[in-house]
Amino acid sequence: MIIKRYRVRFYTTRVLFYALTYPDVKDFDKFAIYVYVGLIDKFPDLLPGVIGHEFSHVIASKGKVELTKKDLALVLKDRLGYINAKEKSAEDAYYCFTKEMQSKIIEWDVYSKREETEDSIRKNAQIVNQECFDELVFGDRLEDYKQFVKFNLNKIGQL
Repeated sequence: MIIKRYRVRFYTTRVLFYALTYPDVKDFDKFAIYVYVGLIDKFPDLLPGVIGHEFSHVIASKGKVELTKKDLALVLKDRLGYINAKEKSAEDAYYCFTKEMQSKIIEWDVYSKREETEDSIRKNAQIVNQECFDELVFGDRLEDYKQFVKFNLNKIGQL
């Protein structure tokens, strides 16, 4: 599980990632969905909603693993604003699913914000930062991934 802490003006906040859409270890230009195993163990009935939510991120990004200049500017200016904008764009893609699946995704969205859900899942979690997560996911391809990121950041700068 990833927990990120951000400083916003005078206070620190945290964001928990139970699952996320992230570049695939075999092909950085494609997405993979990474789900914290503790979530699967404790809430298997919510898994369709979790996966649906993550698929909505893929739909919202049109399947492209990229960061636009606008995204980069928002990340640098307001990291939480960037995360909230990505969540909003994912919610805007829920219409692509059947009504039944939409209800499962919304059910997950509600559960994911509950303190008791956080407490239950966090209990036995290995909490990692972004750098550790990248090491765990990409392993011996970590340097290749870092080069992929640098290349794409340079590409943004040339636009």
